Amino acid sequence: MMLLSAWAYEITHHQPRVAEAPSKSVPSDARPEMVFVGRITGLVDVKWSDDPRFLPPYGFAYVPLGGKYILDAGLMEITYDSGAKIILEGPCTYEVESSSGGYLALGKLTARVEAVEGKGSRSKVQGSRSTSLTTSHQPLATN
Repeated sequence: MMLLSAWAYEITHHQPRVAEAPSKSVPSDARPEMVFVGRITGLVDVKWSDDPRFLPPYGFAYVPLGGKYILDAGLMEITYDSGAKIILEGPCTYEVESSSGGYLALGKLTARVEAVEGKGSRSKVQGSRSTSLTTSHQPLATN
C-alpha cells in the first residue's frame, strides 16, 4: 500500500501544469470607476433639458469627468477641484473634458481661473480656444 501511494504521489507531483489565459470577457455588471473633478456649487432658476437621453444631476452634486449638462434656462456654477469656476447660462450644452475644463457646444459661459504654479486652464468653445492664467472669459457658442 505504501508503494502504491508513493507511486501515485510521483505521478501527480510531476504532471505539467497548464496555464490558463485570463478571460477577455468583462462581466456585465462591471462599470468603469467614476472620476469626479469638481462640484456643482450654484443653481439659479435652472430648467433642465427635456431630452429623454439626458439625466439631470440631483442638486449640488459632484461633477464627473465626461459629465454633460444641458440647461434650457437658468444659471449653474461648477467649481473644479483645480480651483477654476465656471458659470453656465441656459440655454447651453456643456461637457466636462478634463480636471480643469470642458467643451461648450451651445450657450454662454463665464470662467474664473486662478494661476496655480504656472499652470493654465483650457476652455474649448465652438469656434475658439483659449488658455489663460488668472483671468475671466465670457465666450458665446452658437450652433
